[in-house]
Amino acid sequence: MSFKVKMQEAAESKISPIVLALDFPYEAPENRSNVLAKAQKILKAVHPYICAVKMNHHLVLPLGTFDGVQQLVEQIRGQGLMAIMDAKVNDIGNTNQVIADYYYAAGFDALIANPSWDGMKA
Repeated sequence: MSFKVKMQEAAESKISPIVLALDFPYEAPENRSNVLAKAQKILKAVHPYICAVKMNHHLVLPLGTFDGVQQLVEQIRGQGLMAIMDAKVNDIGNTNQVIADYYYAAGFDALIANPSWDGMKA
């Protein structure tokens, strides 16, 4: 099923077209333990009113792709939401593919990339 169809279904299911930009400001490395709890608290409060969550690097990097991020993505998907990684992928095709493979393995439904990437499919 295409991402577009999944998003339409999520929006209809939630009766909301809103995508939450879970874009945190910079957290110093010594404060990163608070990041997961903060994100989970926000998701718990707003999940009935949104259809998807977009995360930026400021959230993903402190959590680690296969530790905190997977927990967060599982929570997002468990609430019937789509998980989008705002990776801003913009490199050569092979490098872009590696980046995409890691984010998809972490559970993301989609990632944001430069439209000139030759590996993008609609």
